Amino acid sequence: HMSQAEPSQEDSSPAGLLAAYDAAHDELGSPPQSRVRAALEGAAQRGTPLTHLALRSAGVGSQGAQAVAEVLSRDTNLTQVSLEDNALGDDGAAAIARGLNGHPSVFRLNIGYNEITGRGLRGVAELVAAGGPLLCLDLSGNNFYQNVAVAMVAPAGMSPLAPLGRALASAECRLQLLLLDQADVDAKSLAALVDGLLRNTSLVNLRLGENNIDARSASLIGKLLRGNTALTSLDLRDNKLADAGAATLAAALAANSSLKCLVLWSNGIAEQGAAAVASVLSEQPSLRILDLGGNAVGVSGVEALKAALLRNRSLHTLGLANAQLGHEGGIALAGAIEGNAHLTRLDLRRNSLHVAGLMALRLAMKTNSALLEVAVDTAFVGEATEDRELEQSFAAEIKAACAANKDRTHNEASAVPGEAAAALGGTDPSRPDSSGGSRALDLLARKGLPAAEPTAEAGGAESGAVSHPFSQPFPATAAECRALGRARLQALGVAEAAIDVPLLGAAAPPPPPPPPPRVRVMQWNLLARGMASDGFEVEDVLAEPPADDESAAVARAARNLSAVVDPLARWARVREAVAAYSPDLIAVQELDWLSEAIGGLAALGYECGGSGAPPYAPPHTQLKPTPADEPPPLASYLAVLEASGRAFAPKVPSVCRQLKVAAGEASDAACDDGICLFWKSGAWEAAAPVEYCGSSNAAGRCRAHLRVRLRRIADGAPLTAVVAHLGSGSSAGAEALRLAELEAPTTLLAPHVLGEPRREVAGPSLLGCMREAVAANEPTLLCLDANSEPDRADRAAGSVWAAVRGVEGVRSVWEEWFDSSGAPTGAAAAQPVSTNKRRGQLSRQPAKVDEHACRLIDHVFYTAPTLALPEHAFGPVAFADEAAALAAPLPSLAVPSDHYPVVVDLLLQPAAEVGAEATPENGGLASGGEGAAAEEEEAAAAAATASAEAAEAAGIEAAAAAAVAAGAATAAGA
Repeated sequence: HMSQAEPSQEDSSPAGLLAAYDAAHDELGSPPQSRVRAALEGAAQRGTPLTHLALRSAGVGSQGAQAVAEVLSRDTNLTQVSLEDNALGDDGAAAIARGLNGHPSVFRLNIGYNEITGRGLRGVAELVAAGGPLLCLDLSGNNFYQNVAVAMVAPAGMSPLAPLGRALASAECRLQLLLLDQADVDAKSLAALVDGLLRNTSLVNLRLGENNIDARSASLIGKLLRGNTALTSLDLRDNKLADAGAATLAAALAANSSLKCLVLWSNGIAEQGAAAVASVLSEQPSLRILDLGGNAVGVSGVEALKAALLRNRSLHTLGLANAQLGHEGGIALAGAIEGNAHLTRLDLRRNSLHVAGLMALRLAMKTNSALLEVAVDTAFVGEATEDRELEQSFAAEIKAACAANKDRTHNEASAVPGEAAAALGGTDPSRPDSSGGSRALDLLARKGLPAAEPTAEAGGAESGAVSHPFSQPFPATAAECRALGRARLQALGVAEAAIDVPLLGAAAPPPPPPPPPRVRVMQWNLLARGMASDGFEVEDVLAEPPADDESAAVARAARNLSAVVDPLARWARVREAVAAYSPDLIAVQELDWLSEAIGGLAALGYECGGSGAPPYAPPHTQLKPTPADEPPPLASYLAVLEASGRAFAPKVPSVCRQLKVAAGEASDAACDDGICLFWKSGAWEAAAPVEYCGSSNAAGRCRAHLRVRLRRIADGAPLTAVVAHLGSGSSAGAEALRLAELEAPTTLLAPHVLGEPRREVAGPSLLGCMREAVAANEPTLLCLDANSEPDRADRAAGSVWAAVRGVEGVRSVWEEWFDSSGAPTGAAAAQPVSTNKRRGQLSRQPAKVDEHACRLIDHVFYTAPTLALPEHAFGPVAFADEAAALAAPLPSLAVPSDHYPVVVDLLLQPAAEVGAEATPENGGLASGGEGAAAEEEEAAAAAATASAEAAEAAGIEAAAAAAVAAGAATAAGA
């Protein structure tokens, strides 16, 4: 084994860690592993310590683990280490454990699928027992089996998992999450694990999926549920409990008051087992999530669940996907939906509900105001065309009813209560009557619909592919999003001709997403819901003809705006645009409904980080006044963002939330608007934790720009995205403030050191991010609503465009129309715009009434030559004159925001290929980026750029002072 020096300040620097890694391999006589060295070398080049070492399937091996352990023993900054699927073996696992012994900050360790046995687990168990920072441990896919002959005679205390059980019993243990899926956990090892957990007070989440746990071993799980009061989540998916095991667990569950989530997916449980679980559900006080999917629950099982759900007051999520319900089970469940006011999420996919079941559920939803998500699908095999159409219609109406409930819950819709339900052909859901679901069930029974046979799709070999729970909320396609939006607009009385406008007003359908190495990027200010009703002048879209009198005209204008900016319809249109254009990355501003965005975009295959984080809560609810000895407000704000792990940074407090509260929304429920980055989760992954580069002003308002480092899964290509939103205002003073924002210093939180308060360290400015990227040859995007157009009349005094383009190596997707100083190139008769709006007399901002804002203020800048050859997938939008622009104002039913999206395809050029000869494989990129023409344009603009920068340096302070004197700075800040 390698000798390991004590950590020192010198050794723990990024360069020191790289040197230690190379020296370790020299001593071992083996070459460094390329991905490990690349990660360490990148950190050394940036001068930024690594906080996340992600080396899944990197071929580290047992010997390579010795060198990685040498790095871990010297490091003081890492927080997460992932070494899954690296053939570490027992010796490698022991080395990693030794390397982490005494580490101050690694809280998550993943060494799953590494051929580790009980021998290699001993060192890991010592790490758990030591009580250091380790909170999350993944040991899935390892070989903790025991020889059958030995297992028959050896006590549980000699089983492979016995050391881990003893570690969990340690008073020093702080572990909270333990994953042991597919780990060959036999009865003796399970007994040792349970014995340790009976004395454990820290572990809250335990996963034991796919371990052949059967009815005989269920008594051990029952013992755990009776004796442990810390565990809140237990995942037993894909085991073999059967009815007898389910009954054993149910009996233990009756004595448990701490478990909140129980997953029993695919355990061979039939109707009797489901009924046993249901029998204790009636009085069980703590359970919030129950998944019985993948089991043969059947009709009688659903009947038992129905009776329990009518009495249960705690369960909010129930998984019954692929549970062989049939249409009779759907009808039975509809009766439970009618009377349950607590269930909010229900998964009924792959159940062959057919027309009868879906119709019953659709009618039951008319009297249910609690369900926010019901996942259903349709089974088309062997059905008549008219039945398929009915199923699709009923499924769409169920989803629309859930959307209406969500709208009502968040108090965000401007329509009167019950309007959405009325659009579905029903009554006001707030006033149930005899025409509701019970009458519908009687009609179905009299109709005598035949029982439906389960289809191959519903119950066949593919059933295991159903994700759990609710990982794919509906709608999940552009067509479904459009159908949902259409239903909502019809409910609001919008004319059919207005509803049928093309998406984003585009004359042609979206081009298909480009294959790698090209990347599609969408930049979009989504218009915060709290700002959407601010008196925008919009097109008349209502179906009923206008009245003649003036008072009716004012009321019509208000109703018309309410329909155009309706949150449900707008959100459906946004998702339709995302599904249609299928960008790799989505950078947004003015997002003030993150919780819905996470679920809605997850259905389309996107994420914004925060895997495993608690459910989203508005940051302002977690930022309470603190005593003088607590961290300052900015540090608290950054800590809240970092704890979420999501690429989202709101302004706290924001004008948006103030307007929401003034309109009657509860203060804790009202979200601030902020910036966010989403990426395709199947194509990209986070390569490092999100960086929140924060700042605050004298009034205590906190904000941040985001820097998110991603990696393309297919080829490992890196791509960094920086997202920001600069202050508003069109005056010279407002522009001066924005220029100051570009160079303003920011604050980051230093990596956590156990036992010490978090320290604030200097972070990069926006322009600093781009300079660092160019210096490191790191492909980087800057996506922002700059509130500033390139060709400002006062650009000679400095502009945002000229400042960003003035960073050597930074280009823009708009430079076909503007040179580096912002002067129009004359390439087109009409210049592109990204916003086209005017506020009328109903606006709450008197200074902006009648101001026509038709400008190019949304930008995507990129570092060249690692990114190149931009092509616009949407637009650009341009108008011949002001009259043409005023005839198509935003927001509209075609464009659900007061900004158009910027959608561009860029060539992501690996650093190793920059300067290579142009080939079809690299997208035709020749040496020197975009060629001699681009170089000549740069040279011609150099003098103008230098003049603009000089004017900026000399004039910012004077311009800002003049703005304050004129009273403009306050308006700009708002």
